[in-house]
Amino acid sequence: MIKLFKKLIKDIPGRIFLLLALSSLSILAIITIFIVAQSVPFFKEIGFFKFIFGMEWSPGHGEYGVFPMIVGSLSVTLGAILIGVPIGLCCAIFLAEFAPAKLRNIFRPAIQLLAGIPSVVYGFVGLMFVVPFIMNFIGGPGASLLAGSVILAVMILPTVISISEVALMSLPRQYKEGALALGMTHWQTIWRVQLPAAKSGIVASAILGMGRAIGETMAAILVLGNAPAFPRSILDPLRTLTTNIGIEMGYATGTHKEALFATGVVLFVIIMLISSAAQYFTREKLKGKSKSKTKKAAVVKEETAEKPEEKAVSAIKPRVRKSAKENVEVSPLRVCDTSVEMTAEHESEPTPKKRLISPRASAKIAKAVIWFAAMLVISVLVAIIVYLLVMGLPTINWTFLTDVPRKMGQQGGVSSAIMGTFLVTFWALLFAVPFGVGTAFFLAEYTKENLFTRIIRFCVESLAGIPSIVYGLFGFIFFVIYLNMGWSVLAGGLTLAVMILPTIIRTSEEAIKTVTNAYRETSFSLGATKWQTIRKAVFPSALRGIVNGIILAVGRCVAETAALTLTAGTAAGMPESIFDSTRTLASHFYILTVDGLVAMDNAYGTAALLIILILIINVGANALVNRFVAKGK
Repeated sequence: MIKLFKKLIKDIPGRIFLLLALSSLSILAIITIFIVAQSVPFFKEIGFFKFIFGMEWSPGHGEYGVFPMIVGSLSVTLGAILIGVPIGLCCAIFLAEFAPAKLRNIFRPAIQLLAGIPSVVYGFVGLMFVVPFIMNFIGGPGASLLAGSVILAVMILPTVISISEVALMSLPRQYKEGALALGMTHWQTIWRVQLPAAKSGIVASAILGMGRAIGETMAAILVLGNAPAFPRSILDPLRTLTTNIGIEMGYATGTHKEALFATGVVLFVIIMLISSAAQYFTREKLKGKSKSKTKKAAVVKEETAEKPEEKAVSAIKPRVRKSAKENVEVSPLRVCDTSVEMTAEHESEPTPKKRLISPRASAKIAKAVIWFAAMLVISVLVAIIVYLLVMGLPTINWTFLTDVPRKMGQQGGVSSAIMGTFLVTFWALLFAVPFGVGTAFFLAEYTKENLFTRIIRFCVESLAGIPSIVYGLFGFIFFVIYLNMGWSVLAGGLTLAVMILPTIIRTSEEAIKTVTNAYRETSFSLGATKWQTIRKAVFPSALRGIVNGIILAVGRCVAETAALTLTAGTAAGMPESIFDSTRTLASHFYILTVDGLVAMDNAYGTAALLIILILIINVGANALVNRFVAKGK
C-alpha cells in the first residue's frame, strides 16, 4: 500500500503536466466548435455558396456576400508579400552574411522592436503619411490597396527576416566552404547554393507573413478605405474579411451578427490552411536535413568499405573520352591522335555566352541592394519611433498620467487606460503562464516525439497563427455571452491568455531544451527523482529563457487591440472590479484615431506611452537573453 501511494505521488507531476498539455488541444477544439456553431444557422438560412460567392454586402437589404472581401484580403496580402518578402529576405541575407558583429547586435533587437509595435500604431503612421503621400503624388483617395500593402509589408518584415535568417544560419558550413573552394564568389555562393538550400525555410517565412497580413485588422481599417467592392486598381479602396468584422461587430444584431461570425469561420479556415502549409514546409526542411546527413553518412561508409585493390585500380585507370562526332574511344595515352582529339573536343564544346555583367559587378550590385534594404528597414523603424516620441512626449505630464479620459478621450488623461492595460495583462499571465510552462515541461521532459506530441505541437502552431479578431470573436461568444461575464476585465484577460499561450509554450520549451543533459544525469546519479531533477536542476537553469518568453507575451498583451475591443469593452472610467468594462492604452489610442483625429495631442501622447512600454519590454527581454547566453558560455 505504501509503495502504491509513493508511486502515485511520484506520477502526480507528470499527470498534471499532461493535463496542462491537453489545454492547447482543448482550446483549439473549443474555438472551432463555438465559432462554427454560431454560424451554422446563418449558413442554413442564406446558403454557404451564396455567402462565399455573393457579390453584394448590404445587411440592411439582406445581402450577405463576402466574395469581394475575400478578393480584397488576398489582394492586399499579395501586395504585402510582393513588397515585404524581397526586402525581408535581403535583410536576412545581410544579417547572416554581410553585417558586422556590432551592427548585427543592434539590428536584431531592432527587428524585435519592429514586431512589438502595436498594429494600430502602424495604421496611424500610415494614415498620417502613406495615405496623404499616395493621394497627393500618385492619385486616388489615398486609403487604398496600395496603402494597405505598404503598411502590411512593414508589419510582416520581422516574421520574414527572423525565420529566413534562421534558415540561412542553420545550413551546414560545408555548403559555403565547398562552393568557395570551387572558385565561386561570395555572392554566387549565396545565390546558387545557400538560398536554394534554405528554400523551405524562406517559403515558410513567406507563408507565415501571409498569415500575419491576411489576419490584420486595426491597421487595415485605418488605411484601406473599407469599401466592400472589388478593387479594380491598386489605388482603389477595399474591405477585407477582418476589417468587415472589426467595423460592424459593435452594432450588429440578429442575422447580421451571424453573418459576421460566418465571416470569421471563412477567415479561420483560410488561416488554418496557411498555418498547415507553413508547418509542412518546416517539416520538409527538417526532413531534408535528416536525409542529407543520412546520405553523407552512407557515402562515407561506402568509401571506407571500398577494397584497397579497387582503390589502386581506380587510381591508375586512364579516363576514356568519346569524340562527340565519331563516338570513338580515345585514350589520353595515344599521342598520335592528339590533333584529332583536340579538333573533336573543340567542335563539341558550345560557344560560351557573353555576359552583360561580370560576376564581380553583379556581386557589387547585389551587396549594394542588400545594404540598402537593411538600412531602409532601420530607417523606417527609427523614423516611426522618433516621430511618435517627438510629437507625444510634450503631452505626457502628471495630469495626463493620473486623469481619466473625458469627452470620448478628447480631454483628460489615460489613467484608466493604464490601469486597464495592467489588469488585463495580469489576469492573462495568471492563467497562461502555468498552462504554457506546464505544457512546455511535458513536451520537453515527460514524453518522446510521437503522434500525440505532434498533434499538440500542431495545435500550438495553429493557435499562434489565428488572427486576433478571431480570438476576439471566440472571447465574445464564450466569455462575454456563454459564461455571462459581459464586457469586462476578466473576459479580456482570459481571451489574452488564450492568445499568448502559444508564445509561452514555444519559448519555454526551447529554454528547457537548451539545458545541458549533464545536469539531469548528475541529479539522477545522486538519487533524485524526475520531479526533483526538474524542480532543482532544470527549472532554475531554464528560468531566464522562460522569463524571456513571458516578457514577450506581456508585449503582445500591451499591443493588442482588436480582441480587447470585443471582450474588455471600451469604457473610459476606472474599473472597480474584474467584472467592469475597461479600455487599454492600445484600444484608447484606436478610439482617438477613428474619431476623426480630433484629439491629436492625446493621441500622440498615448502612442508615445505605448512606444516607451514596448521599448522597456524589449530591452528587458534582450538583457535577460544576453545574461542567459553569457552564463551558458
